[in-house]
Amino acid sequence: TKQTIRKTDDNVGGGKILRIVPRDGWLAQPPSADPVPLATPVHRVIVLSTLTEDCETQAMCVYRVRMTQTLNIESQNHDDIIYNFLIGGDGNVYEGRGWDVVGAHLRGFNSDSISFAYIGTFKKQKPSEKQMDVTKLLLEEGVQLGKLSPDYKIYGAYMLDPTSTDARADELYNSFKGWPHWSEYLFSANAK
Repeated sequence: TKQTIRKTDDNVGGGKILRIVPRDGWLAQPPSADPVPLATPVHRVIVLSTLTEDCETQAMCVYRVRMTQTLNIESQNHDDIIYNFLIGGDGNVYEGRGWDVVGAHLRGFNSDSISFAYIGTFKKQKPSEKQMDVTKLLLEEGVQLGKLSPDYKIYGAYMLDPTSTDARADELYNSFKGWPHWSEYLFSANAK
């Protein structure tokens, strides 16, 4: 069908190659304050959902990322989009704050983690195969660039902050079970 052809053409990456759409590719507003540099490599990758509708084409994903930034800045009073990277159902990665800037994704964990936000809600629906495929490529890239420690751990946001109802994305977290770097353990504030 024509629709399928259009989707394929629109989605150059398709999850099989790492295609990062830079900030100007989704018409990002500049941050309203100087970005805080992130000390890399970090040992923690936090996965969470954007709590928006999902997207399957680059045009729709660009729209979702742009609206997320607007919400983060105008309604939530952040300086910029809160995530380091956003992963679309089109199989592309959208650069939020990137590898080198502290995010605002989870209070108490921003200064020593990178966030991967999956565009959608994922309470009942799993992320797409494209989203999971490109996640592996992005993680490999992070290690190769020295932004992620080779022994990094992946945490679901709710594991680090069980009180955050925003962080419930059960099907997203279930998609990581069995991954070598996935951490099943709850973080304890008392652990040193």
